Amino acid sequence: MKSPLFARCLSAAFLSLGTLGITTLCPAQADAPKITTTYVILKLDDVTNGTPQWKRTLDYLKSKNIKSSAGIICNSLESGKQAYYDWLKEVQQSGVVEFWLHGYDHKQWKEEGKDVWEFSGPSYEQQKEHIAKSQQLARQILGAPFAAFGAPFNKTDEATVKALAEDPDIKIVLYGNTKDAAALPGKLILDRTEMNIEAPLFLPNSQKVKHDYEVMAGTRDCFVIQGHPNQWTDERFAEFQKLVEYLQSQGVVFTTPTEYLKTRDPGSLKVTVVNTKAVAPQAAAPIATEPPPLSENLLANGDFESGSRGWSLYDPEKSSSAGCQFQVVADNPHEGSGTMELSSAANSRYAVLQYLKGANFIEGQKYRVSAWVRAGEDFVAASGTPGFLLRVSMFGPNFSNSGMYFLGFNGMGGDSPSVLAGQEVPRTWTKVEGVFEMAAGVEKVNVCLLVDRGVGHVYVDDVSIERVEDATPVGAVATTK
Repeated sequence: MKSPLFARCLSAAFLSLGTLGITTLCPAQADAPKITTTYVILKLDDVTNGTPQWKRTLDYLKSKNIKSSAGIICNSLESGKQAYYDWLKEVQQSGVVEFWLHGYDHKQWKEEGKDVWEFSGPSYEQQKEHIAKSQQLARQILGAPFAAFGAPFNKTDEATVKALAEDPDIKIVLYGNTKDAAALPGKLILDRTEMNIEAPLFLPNSQKVKHDYEVMAGTRDCFVIQGHPNQWTDERFAEFQKLVEYLQSQGVVFTTPTEYLKTRDPGSLKVTVVNTKAVAPQAAAPIATEPPPLSENLLANGDFESGSRGWSLYDPEKSSSAGCQFQVVADNPHEGSGTMELSSAANSRYAVLQYLKGANFIEGQKYRVSAWVRAGEDFVAASGTPGFLLRVSMFGPNFSNSGMYFLGFNGMGGDSPSVLAGQEVPRTWTKVEGVFEMAAGVEKVNVCLLVDRGVGHVYVDDVSIERVEDATPVGAVATTK
């Protein structure tokens, strides 16, 4: 039996052979680095006080003996709040959390109409001053300077690289650009991958973590995943617990940035990566410059003829007890041999989704999204809800919201499905279809088959998203049966 990594490499190699003329993307198995331990660094952002949300998160991790890291916004160390300082020291002394420098003020603003961030846009002198001031505060309050740096908004420029290179205490750059390695000698750059705690921003997503880990396991020995505990409601925190427990079940080792650094060869400070071209998604998709062909379905396996490949379940914690699930079945498909079946045993809001790279899309281009849908005989939508929607979400850097469209049987809503509340979900195959315009700076697109409050079975088939002519009007297309 071939290993999963070999199978993925072989598949990617044949795909590339047919489409790119590349004979191989995989290193020979004998020459490939061996991933014997997979490390995960929890990159938890935006400490400014010992809030209940922060205490809950770090207490939970400590109770499970899970190591993590937390980024302090350092002007909070000038607050004079002794209780906050005492809490930081208590956490630090536990030995399971490493604090790191997450900027001095974490500000974003505009200058002459252009976006500026604390470490992207300001002068080298200003950035160096912010790093130095933050390090001095760390010495005063925590007793030692920070060893790791992670920029607010994950935005840096050449001035940041120069300032970091001159700080002898910074040994690790979180979510740095590996292209800067030559300018940062002696420092470990921990880059970003597709796997993240939150998707979208502030919403922990255990199903996406599970999907991404299954895709990337064995391709690298360290994943840094980011979250914002102070933004987590009870429901979001429960979802975070689910993804932590999943990763534990996979045998990963949770560690801190500095402890991971100790596992590196001093002569080669980098993450061990295997075959990134074939199987490891990159942090940010390049912005497309050439449009995809007209009428080409950009979704993988939109007809479900390859089972559920490419699709994953999003099941919020408050719906998990309802037994939400999905599978591909042969029960009266619209076309072909299979159809997606979504089901729940109690009234729920859940979804099956697929993420697409923003490189497939161009700002201002028109795209048609469509699906064939039918309700099972037992499906009942909750009163005053849409029951079922086809949703397209667009995301910029760090899963920032770049817009979304809701499509139902009564038309298309913008960023709110309220106009579709109370629609009837037909019990015979019905096509929902709409055209939207791609927003600027999109790095990822999410196509979501959303049960928006209902119980029972819903069937979906032949889901598609494709580019259309620029003259195509935006909006819903009349439903087809």
